[in-house]
Amino acid sequence: MLSGLFERNVYKPGDYVCIQGKIINSKITDYGVGYYLHNGFYVTASEVNSEVSLGDTVMVKGKIKELKAPANDGQFNQKLYYQSIGIFYKVSANDISLVTSSGKYSRIVNYVNRRMKESFDSIAEDTDSGVLKAVVLGDKTDMDKDYYSLYQRNGIAHLLAISGLHVSFVGMALYRLMRKAGVTCIMAFGISCVFLAFYGMLTGNGVSARRAIIMCVVSMGAEVAGRMYDTLSALSLAAVILVTDNPYAVFNSGFLLSFLAILGICIMIPPVTGMLKPRLDKWCDNVYFDTPPVIKLSRKAVRWLVMAFAQSAGISLFTLPVILYSFYEIPVLGVLLNVVVIPLMSVVLFTGIAGGVIALFNRQAAVFIIGSAHYILKFYQSLCSFTDRLPFNRWSVGQPQLWQIVLYYIVLVAGIYVIKGLKRKRFTGICIWLCVLVCVIGYKQKHEFQAHMIDVGQGDGIYISAEGLNMLYDGGSTDVSEVGRYRIYPFLKSHGITKLDYIFVSHTDKDHISGILELIKMGDSSLKINTLVMPLADGINEDDNYKMLCESAIDNGIRVVYADAGDFNISKENLYISCVSPDKNGKYSDINSASAVYRVEYKNFSMLMTGDMTQESEKQMADSDVRHVNCLKVAHHGSKTSSGSEFIEKLNPDIALISCGRDNKFGHPASKTIKTLESSGCDIYETDISGQISIYNDKNRYVLKTKYK
Repeated sequence: MLSGLFERNVYKPGDYVCIQGKIINSKITDYGVGYYLHNGFYVTASEVNSEVSLGDTVMVKGKIKELKAPANDGQFNQKLYYQSIGIFYKVSANDISLVTSSGKYSRIVNYVNRRMKESFDSIAEDTDSGVLKAVVLGDKTDMDKDYYSLYQRNGIAHLLAISGLHVSFVGMALYRLMRKAGVTCIMAFGISCVFLAFYGMLTGNGVSARRAIIMCVVSMGAEVAGRMYDTLSALSLAAVILVTDNPYAVFNSGFLLSFLAILGICIMIPPVTGMLKPRLDKWCDNVYFDTPPVIKLSRKAVRWLVMAFAQSAGISLFTLPVILYSFYEIPVLGVLLNVVVIPLMSVVLFTGIAGGVIALFNRQAAVFIIGSAHYILKFYQSLCSFTDRLPFNRWSVGQPQLWQIVLYYIVLVAGIYVIKGLKRKRFTGICIWLCVLVCVIGYKQKHEFQAHMIDVGQGDGIYISAEGLNMLYDGGSTDVSEVGRYRIYPFLKSHGITKLDYIFVSHTDKDHISGILELIKMGDSSLKINTLVMPLADGINEDDNYKMLCESAIDNGIRVVYADAGDFNISKENLYISCVSPDKNGKYSDINSASAVYRVEYKNFSMLMTGDMTQESEKQMADSDVRHVNCLKVAHHGSKTSSGSEFIEKLNPDIALISCGRDNKFGHPASKTIKTLESSGCDIYETDISGQISIYNDKNRYVLKTKYK
């Protein structure tokens, strides 16, 4: 695959192209449909083209779109993700035309996929249908976002990915059945391989699915050849094949989690079994002949539970750094939950496949079969909802650094073999080892003061931390959808932030509050919001957005306070925050002029956050408040209606930060504003160019870093 990529011309965003390729996968999105082509192109279209389907070769005309690198800490790395699945260019299609139709095999796959989805929709509830499509077909498009998030927060989202459980169930089960039916091993092997290839295409040929298929084929092949199957050798072969096909696959979280889970079982389970099995055998087998069968059965269950827990713990320890790097928190109870839910998932998978197939012929029989899956999924939901409310269900650590991940695995592997060699005080050794692992991966460098202007597109959002307080000043956007869910919240999680003491609102335009509303309505137990600070000025509290924001906060148990110049301040040791505008008795022509402006002072550092204040409100600010600051958040995204020359001259900032969207339709920042700032001699940074802008103290000096170097 990659050799072909390197041979062709390199396209740039904005280039108009005419390309040809075979469709290997497709997905329905909120904005239309996306087609994955075999030659590394991802094609988006606003409408589904009924003339093309999986396996067809198509001609695409359209414009190259940028694969975006993350602009903020915690933001989804779109560019690296697509590269990890073999996609290197994104095309917004103007025209998609059929060149050659797919073969019979592809048409069968398309037909089965479509009919299975229709079957799930007809025999199951909406939430169940979405889960069954994910479990059986690997398609999460129709799965409820809140439902998926619940699974993810509790550490069982891996059940929804096509993995070894699915492949073993489909491939190995078929192979065993055919062998018991008297089919020769070679014939059974050949039929099973064809069926696995079919199932892989049916489920989208994801990385974890391909890993599982390769290992399953090797396992069956070893039996046919009369050789011993070695899990590590099969795992290594799968890794070599996948990485050779696409070296970027090593950056795919699914690839890493899938391989590390198997590696954890291979490395961790043998020594754990060696330590636990003799003791379990001694305890479980010490049974007299007249012991009731129920007790014998219960002791076997204990043995199974202990070993299942050990396996779950092994997988968790090996996958922990990748989980933290990708999702920033640890589902503490996930180890216990997986012991309960994994065995039941086989029932869901079996009934899902059986029900989906039988629904093609008899809907009533399929509804009956699918009933057990319904109750198991309801049990999953109830169990996850219960654990989600527990106070210590999740440990929010934030995103670890590379050196932490490397050191963690060194300590992990070394500890296994050290503990294995201990003859005495083994339990003490295990406790010390686990504590060291937690310290290594949980370490976070602390700064006394830090301020981050988050790149929210066309909008504002600033996070400040000092003296143990976590604060957010504005949070909204007009050009980034769900900015709270996909930019602000991930940023907070990546820094291990579980509480916002204050959210300051400058004014209630959408580009300043849309993300805040999302954070409030999400109601995520891993993020607690204590206080919402609203501006107080004549007339602005009559705004519909103002009322809606206050009501949402109160409904979610958040305290609402009101701030105006001179009547609101926060003082804690070296930190002082004061509201310097608006004056509640002042007269302001519009909501922008009435923006809440805050001055932040920490030791020898000062910062002015100005919302969308206009030159009108700049003139109304008290002279005592218009004085030198180290850092200025430029008002109204650098609009020409703000940042008057006299105001900037008095502030005389060292640094000016501008938050605005790339190629925004408003022309922000205005050239006039840039010239005014340049004349003051300050350094200017824009989020549309630099991405996230961070300021933090390092000993006795302050450091500024940008996301895009």
